[in-house]
Amino acid sequence: MTQRLLPFVLVIFSLDSPPLLAGFLSGWLAVLGLSTMLAHQLYDFENDKVAEVSTWTQKVGLNRATWTTAIFAVVVVLYTLVAMLLFGTEIGLAIAAILLLLFAKQMIWIGEILLKSTRAIRFQKLESQITPQLLKVGKSLPDPVSMGREFLLARIRSGELATRAPDDCPHKNWDWMGEPYLALNSVMAMNDHLDDIDRARLGARILQLQEQGTWDYTHGGRGADVDTTASAIRALDRLGQHVELTGLHSFHDPGSGLFNTFKTPGERLGLCLPPQSLDRHFGAHPCVLPNVWLLLHERKQLSNIEPGILRGILGQDGLWPSYFYPSRYYATRLYVELLTAMGANYNTLLKPTLDTLLTCEPTPSPTQNAEIAISLLHLKPCFTNQLDEIQVKVKELVNSLRSMQFNDGSWAGETIWEFMHRTHPEPVKGYDCFRVHATALCVRALSLGQ
Repeated sequence: MTQRLLPFVLVIFSLDSPPLLAGFLSGWLAVLGLSTMLAHQLYDFENDKVAEVSTWTQKVGLNRATWTTAIFAVVVVLYTLVAMLLFGTEIGLAIAAILLLLFAKQMIWIGEILLKSTRAIRFQKLESQITPQLLKVGKSLPDPVSMGREFLLARIRSGELATRAPDDCPHKNWDWMGEPYLALNSVMAMNDHLDDIDRARLGARILQLQEQGTWDYTHGGRGADVDTTASAIRALDRLGQHVELTGLHSFHDPGSGLFNTFKTPGERLGLCLPPQSLDRHFGAHPCVLPNVWLLLHERKQLSNIEPGILRGILGQDGLWPSYFYPSRYYATRLYVELLTAMGANYNTLLKPTLDTLLTCEPTPSPTQNAEIAISLLHLKPCFTNQLDEIQVKVKELVNSLRSMQFNDGSWAGETIWEFMHRTHPEPVKGYDCFRVHATALCVRALSLGQ
């Protein structure tokens, strides 16, 4: 509302206010209004860039626009304190307190936009430093696993466990987030190669992002989800930080016995299989459930799963379907890890999965090749009569992964998840911009295959 100054200026003067007070309030509204307009342009910076909309922030750039908006925000606060000089300490403090209370929500919003823009600038600088190394591919690295771990360790220490939207995706409001989710596979890939200091720092960052025992992929901006919550807790378990599961159980649906992905009151939809649709986001999803079940099994709170539920999820082609994740092997890897850990009772369900994976050709995606390899390596002890076939396929996949590794120790990233959003005609996407998801999975596959 402070962007439309004239009506408020007229109101101020129509109240027959003292000229000094009227002038002070008009100036304060002007400064706050300019700060709000600049913050709005910062908020829409990436979307305006994609849409080729010409704004002041587009002309001066994100860095300069952020600094300018920050200066105006500081001026707003300082200008508020000027009331004490103009009207005396007591009256001035009262005026300042009233203004800050009336416009607190707006000023907090400006602060949040500035924090987000500052984070985006930082990540852009970090990304530009590592992107050129994508052009060089190492064909004969001495130890791919060690080099991959060195790359992951650098990303962990730099706070680069994050995703962003692909360049051709217009929705950028979910960028530079996701550490509670991405930490899990990175910690699993590092295994015992993280020292106590790195473990403590990463654990502290993850714990800082929790809210009542739950985690939000967007760090508090869009609402908690059970997938990020389970990933964060599983990562913390491996970092030596124990968290109670009270928050996890808040997603449990007593009617279906499943865990809904989001904590949204109202109608419970039960199991929702792909494809995505807006009216099915608030149920339980096949690619999310195994992550939750793995956590419960690792905590010794789950010893078996009703076979009927699993048969209702398993695809006719032997693979396990995914709702939010475009890789057709993402959910398959999780179910294989889960069911092989729970014992031989599920071998009948896993046999079609094994048969399909044995016929898969290596793909252009290192992430998917790693997911296939991890699945096969977990299936080996369960199907010893097909050990030779599994070994041949794993060797083929391992050779493929070795040939795809970059000379900085990483593997190419790709879109990790897609989410059909109610306000956007195109899906929101999370892209593995720092290559941590792909690298973590490839390191896990190669280390398991050694």
